[in-house]
Amino acid sequence: MNKFLLGMITGVMLFVSTSAFASTSLQKVQAYINKQISVKVNGNSLAVEPILYNNTTYLPIRKIAEATNSQVNMKGKVIELNSISNEHKENQTSINDPSPSPTVPRFIKIPNYYKESQMDALKIDNRTYVHIADGARHYELFDRINYDKNKKVIAFDKSEVKIIVDDEYTSTSKAFLYQGVVYVDESSFGTIE
Repeated sequence: MNKFLLGMITGVMLFVSTSAFASTSLQKVQAYINKQISVKVNGNSLAVEPILYNNTTYLPIRKIAEATNSQVNMKGKVIELNSISNEHKENQTSINDPSPSPTVPRFIKIPNYYKESQMDALKIDNRTYVHIADGARHYELFDRINYDKNKKVIAFDKSEVKIIVDDEYTSTSKAFLYQGVVYVDESSFGTIE
């Protein structure tokens, strides 16, 4: 009896899962990973495995978007690929307001600004702002940096330099908070002895 019941449950589950898969808009195809093709973007090799299907080579869109400084988003059943280069400022994100206006500065996210970066850097008005820890690590100041959250001041041991952290970006900001993260004008790290 137990074997019959187990067989019945297995059969029903197989039927239901097969029916559910068949009702989707997915179609099974046979494709090949082509390891003989290498991909370069602006002269830099990209670690992807191209897929060959019906004599067309396909690449993962997210990897290509990241390599070309673009954003990729899935909205419903539409994949959107938007350039975020200097030439296409209308597609950039506002730093202070989710609905950009002409008076609000815009920024470009720069992934992997330093080889060891943990966070994207932000390019605003020809100035580059980096995450406080990324900048300190890159300039070998990690053990000398002190951030007082209450006073919103960054100080460095053995240095007179103090950097005020603004609550939001302004054109005179040396450092500011964005989504709870402290970003520092990269050139500020170069002034530390």
